Amino acid sequence: MDALAGITVGLTAVPQGIAYGIVAGLNAEYGLYAAFMASFIYVICGSCENITIGPTAIMATMVQPLVEKYGADMAILIAFLKGCIIALLGIFHLGSMGQGLPPFVPPPFSTTFQNRTYNFVEMTTAMGTTLFTIPIVSTIEHIAIAKAFVAKWYKKNTCDDYVKRRLPVLDWLPRYRSTWIFQDALAGITVGLTAVPQGIAYGIVAGLNAEYGLYAAFMASFIYVICGSCENITIGPTAIMATMVQPLVEKYGADMAILIAFLKGCIIALLGIFHLGSMGQGLPPFVPPPFSTTFQNRTYNFVEMTTAMGTTLFTIPIVSTIEHIAIAKAFGKGKPLDATQEMIALGVCNIFGSFVRSMPVTGSFTRTAVNHASGVKTPLGGIFTGT
Repeated sequence: MDALAGITVGLTAVPQGIAYGIVAGLNAEYGLYAAFMASFIYVICGSCENITIGPTAIMATMVQPLVEKYGADMAILIAFLKGCIIALLGIFHLGSMGQGLPPFVPPPFSTTFQNRTYNFVEMTTAMGTTLFTIPIVSTIEHIAIAKAFVAKWYKKNTCDDYVKRRLPVLDWLPRYRSTWIFQDALAGITVGLTAVPQGIAYGIVAGLNAEYGLYAAFMASFIYVICGSCENITIGPTAIMATMVQPLVEKYGADMAILIAFLKGCIIALLGIFHLGSMGQGLPPFVPPPFSTTFQNRTYNFVEMTTAMGTTLFTIPIVSTIEHIAIAKAFGKGKPLDATQEMIALGVCNIFGSFVRSMPVTGSFTRTAVNHASGVKTPLGGIFTGT
């Protein structure tokens, strides 16, 4: 069963690795390096048989601006440093982490689930750290994707431009050309065809009825037309959001997911208002990560490289750990999860990966789902995935 599951996941890991390497601005082989080393290391250190480690969309989009400006070595160094940070956090036992059309009605400020009623204070208390980690993760994921695809940012500070920044529809609608309708319609329908099965799947992953995922997809699409400033991005439910709310839904019911969506929106909107806001062949050489690099005829030492990383050096380990633990818990079948050990395993995977030119890696929802559906029994399946 492990061999079957590992090979099945491996067949998805190859095209995904290539794609994520390109998204990160690297040569395609970097994504494959990231996938194979992490698979081997997790067999030794990992405690969850279902999860698979490798490059993901959010890791790729977070390192892409650094790669574009400073070269491929920056991605490898940040994978090494991220691994060191997460492993140290795990070693010091810092791995405990919290876990038809709809009616147009206010969010639930109280709920009854399994014959018990919870008021607003009890609901927000039950959310614990999730109330704060979800807005952080959601914002980082959204901005990273938007920056990777954005064509224009609104930066002028005149009164007129301020209004257009807050309601971008006022800027682009007067300039809209009738010849664009066909392209926009084609793109929108194409995305819609993928949003329906994804919405259903993410609703189920969150422990909700399938229609909740569809509600999330359709309302966000309409609102973003008015408020959004990036024409490429689409808003809707995601794997990491679904896995983060699932433990709360399981314990307190569907109303908890709706309330946390409302509170998350309030938090992020307030932060915004206050302005806080070609392929190689063969195996890679096993060499230490680069502590200096030369890119576009300029040499950067270790201090300059880490300084250039800025907040990314700290946000990548946080996002990576939250994503990994959330996925591991979602597929744990109710079994207790040693979050500390998972942090150590994730850290070591990134450290060793940096020795084979790997970009940053974390738990992958898609490949973990394939692994689980294939009937994997132990982490040994990673050997076959990596091979």
